Amino acid sequence: MKRLILLIFACVVLVSGFAYAGGARVPAADSTNNRLDVEVIGNKADTASSVVGTTKSVVSYLKGILNVVNDLEVSQTTGTADIDVSEFDYTAYTTILAIAPATGAPLSDVRINLDLNKATTGWDTIANGSDTIDIIAMERVDGTNWRRVASASQVTANGSGALSLASSGVSLDVGNIGVTTRCVVAVKLNAERDDFEIPYDIQYVSSDAPTVYDNTSAIPAAYILP
Repeated sequence: MKRLILLIFACVVLVSGFAYAGGARVPAADSTNNRLDVEVIGNKADTASSVVGTTKSVVSYLKGILNVVNDLEVSQTTGTADIDVSEFDYTAYTTILAIAPATGAPLSDVRINLDLNKATTGWDTIANGSDTIDIIAMERVDGTNWRRVASASQVTANGSGALSLASSGVSLDVGNIGVTTRCVVAVKLNAERDDFEIPYDIQYVSSDAPTVYDNTSAIPAAYILP
């Protein structure tokens, strides 16, 4: 994609060289005139546009394309889920993380990385050696019903905060999250021990960062699994 943008830019520069030869005047910013080559090419101060029409300049569209390309870069939101065990029902999944896309900014290529091995306050540190944790990512696809999109089952603790590399973390490939889709990460524990924390790293492509709720005592009711 970036190579395409560079090719377009090179063509604009080439055409500009001919259009402005001889001292042609630069049109006013955001001019809608369409009589001369220089008016078609535009002004460096033209407002970016990614919507095709009949009044924008080449410079305006080039800026718009560059903005879209920049939005295709992978972004990252990190933090720590604060888990209050008093919120848990040990026969069901409890939401520990909720992701809400910003208005008009759906998320694509979403991956959620979780660290189960945090020192002192991590899950494996407060767990007993035979404890297990089940992790699931869910989406409310139709506004009513939750559906599983990714999961990790029966991760077993050693109770020392030193899980092996193979089981020290979990990655959940969620895919896309629409602007009206609710997405949560929930866990099920086999036993109550103590409050703990799970650091997370959410990677995604979007034009704006999502809101992430990561405290089990303060997650909005709309993100709580039935």
